[in-house]
Formats: sequence, structure tokens, C-alpha cells
Amino acid sequence: MGTDLSFSIVIVGPVLLGAVLWWLLSRHENRRAVAGLPRHSGLRLVFASAAILAALFTGGCSLFFLGNMDGSYVNLPTVAVAGGPAFVAAAAWSVVTMSRSRTTGIKVLMVVAAVITAGYIMVIAGVM
Repeated sequence: MGTDLSFSIVIVGPVLLGAVLWWLLSRHENRRAVAGLPRHSGLRLVFASAAILAALFTGGCSLFFLGNMDGSYVNLPTVAVAGGPAFVAAAAWSVVTMSRSRTTGIKVLMVVAAVITAGYIMVIAGVM
């Protein structure tokens, strides 16, 4: 019985959190519309909510693993390689989905690609 409850929390929890994020973003867009500014579409808000959830979970899991570092299997480079690119990609995804212009999105993606590449090069070279 305990596993059924934990499974439902794992499924229902992120869905509820995503719904709350979508509601907050939709409320923000409604305020923009009242002010006479352009709105984003509902689909774009769904993608932005998913991106924020992905950044939240990847960053949270990385911090959880860093808090339980023992040095033999879990260390900073391991967590940086496993969680860093996913967090940066999810954060960039949220910025790109909510940006108003295409050039902003392209610039963000270029910076993200450079940061991820530099991080992997530093880990491979043993700097971290």
C-alpha cells in the first residue's frame, strides 16, 4: 500500500506543480494583455511550465546528490557532468520559450552550447 501512495505522489505531484506554474504564467500573461502588451499562446505557456519543472527537478536532484557526497562515487565533477548540462538546457529552454524575439533565443542557445562544451572540456581535462 505504501508504494501505491508514493507512486501516485510521484505522478500527481509534478502534474499539480506544472498546473500551478501554468496558472501563474497565464496570470502574468493576462496582466500583460490588460496593459496592452502582446501575450504568449497557451501552448507556449505549457512548454515554459515544462521547462521550469525540468530545471527545478534537475537542479534539485543535483543539489540533493551534492549534499550526500561521499567522495568515492559521488563527487563534484560527477554531479556537474550528470546534472549541470540538463539544468542549463532546461533553464535555456524556459528562456527561449518565453522570449519575445528569435534573436534572443538564438543568443541564449549559443551561450548554453558554449557553457556546456566548456564544462565538458574542463571535466575531461581534469580542471574540476
